[in-house]
Amino acid sequence: YKMEFAALVRKAVERLKPDCIAIELPPTLQSHFQRGVSRLPRISVLRYETGKSRKRDDHSCQTVFLLIEPADPLVEAARLALERNIPLACVDVDMEDYPRHEEPFPDSYAVRRIGHTAYYREYLIARGDMAPGREDLQREQGMAYRLHALAERHQRILLVCGMSHVERLKHLYGKPQAAPLERVAREGISLCN
Repeated sequence: YKMEFAALVRKAVERLKPDCIAIELPPTLQSHFQRGVSRLPRISVLRYETGKSRKRDDHSCQTVFLLIEPADPLVEAARLALERNIPLACVDVDMEDYPRHEEPFPDSYAVRRIGHTAYYREYLIARGDMAPGREDLQREQGMAYRLHALAERHQRILLVCGMSHVERLKHLYGKPQAAPLERVAREGISLCN
């Protein structure tokens, strides 16, 4: 939800002229997410629950709210894809109970002052050698698998994802990956204004 990164997405689309845009969201949310993006400039909220158990007495679910608003880089990527008739692919893995991460980020305004390359370098320094969790590795393997599949049909794919995934995705992309074990459908998704 940082406007500076949404502006970088727009610059990347204009400069790279991709024939496909891939974003860090799971395919299970794609149709609802695209419908929310098509409502812009109205703000929408995509809502769904995770962690549902099959046991009737287990109330350990968590409600996820995904804000669909113009200052978000994923939303800007999807909006540009819709506007320019560029195929959009959600390439992330749908997981239950993904852990929350607190990551050190330099102030997003700095990207306008020092540029995205220097900003990314500062992010890597601030992050240090923080090891990825099992869930992140599973998601990145799934994203690399889907990117390989997209590369069979597209020449220039623009991937919009979090900085924490970039280095590992570059490494994984060069190696064959297995199809991810994941949720293939999600019930109870709602889209609200």
